[in-house]
Amino acid sequence: KVKAKKDPNAPKKPPTSYLLFSIETRPQLKNDNPEASFGALGKMLGDAWKVLPDNEKETYKVRAEAEKTRYDQEMANYHP
Repeated sequence: KVKAKKDPNAPKKPPTSYLLFSIETRPQLKNDNPEASFGALGKMLGDAWKVLPDNEKETYKVRAEAEKTRYDQEMANYHP
């Protein structure tokens, strides 16, 4: 089975709300816990996401939806 090559010019897939949270939160978490491994940081991020209030999660969900809309528009105009 041959894996199809990805087009480097294709639009990037949109980030999820959790990924946006992770991108924003990871640097501060890493500064607070410099000895933590990548896996430990991931666990801390997951735990932080679980206890995040719904109104704060909603801001990330709105941003993720905007990114998805942008991606859908780019894909509509993309022709390999």
